[in-house]
Amino acid sequence: MSYVDPSGNQCQAAKDRLAASTSKGKNETKTATKLTEHQDSSCKGSGDGRNPNYEGYVKSGKGQPPQNFSPEGAGKNGSFREAKRASGVPVSQQPSKIVDPGIGKNGKPIVGGGKDYYFKDSNGNEVVIRQHNEHIYEDDPIQNRGTHFNDKYGNRYDYDE
Repeated sequence: MSYVDPSGNQCQAAKDRLAASTSKGKNETKTATKLTEHQDSSCKGSGDGRNPNYEGYVKSGKGQPPQNFSPEGAGKNGSFREAKRASGVPVSQQPSKIVDPGIGKNGKPIVGGGKDYYFKDSNGNEVVIRQHNEHIYEDDPIQNRGTHFNDKYGNRYDYDE
C-alpha cells in the first residue's frame, strides 16, 4: 500500500493518524480499515488535469455506486469533519471563505446548489471542500447521491439532512 499522494504528503498524514489512533487502541479495527480504504482509493494521483483538488479522484464504473467515506452514523458535521481530516485540514479550522453557489470543475456555478469551503492545509496550500446537493443520473441510477461533501480528492462523504 502506498502512503504517498501526488503532493507527497497527504497520505503520510493519514498514515500518521492511523498509527496514532491504533497505538491508543481506540476503534482500532474500524479506524485502520477506514483509513486503509481511503489511502488505497484516494492516493493514486489519476487527476483530470482541470482542478488540482480532484487529483486523486477516480469515478466509479458504470453500475457501481460511489464509495461513501463518512463514518457510520455520521451526520452533516461528522461527514464535514471527516472530509477535513482526509484533506489535511484541522477539524477545528474555520473556512477562510465560503462561495455559494460553488464553482464546478468546468469553472461554472454548480447547478442545483452547493457551496465551496476554502481552507489551508498544514503546508499552507489552499484546499476546497465542496458541499453538493443531490445528483440524479438517469442513465446510471445507481450513481444517484443525496447531499454530500467532496474532499480535495473528490471522494464523497454522504449525510442525511
